[in-house]
Amino acid sequence: KTTAAPKSTPQSITGTLPPTAVRVSNVQTRTLPPPPPGAPPGGRWGTIKYSGDKTNMMCIILCLAFGIFSGFGTCAYLCPMDEMDGYKVGGVVYDFRGNRINMANKEFSLVRK
Repeated sequence: KTTAAPKSTPQSITGTLPPTAVRVSNVQTRTLPPPPPGAPPGGRWGTIKYSGDKTNMMCIILCLAFGIFSGFGTCAYLCPMDEMDGYKVGGVVYDFRGNRINMANKEFSLVRK
């Protein structure tokens, strides 16, 4: 004859709170860095991905590995590997020095930090 183990109710480590309750005791505040020189406030910082030296090298490596006329080298430009800090406000993107980035000849995506 088997005996069933007694059922126990789950308790927290301290025994005072049920397991689903969470006590929040520390609220973190985050200060944002100031905008770059010459850029208006109210934007957000992020990482700009662009096609630069690393992406060009990957294109050359893919061309050498799979053949120049295969077209695989151009695949490197679909996923740019170069990154730099950027600040976007009102549809305009600035680099960390405050220079406006020309959107006409560069494709970029602003990834939130």
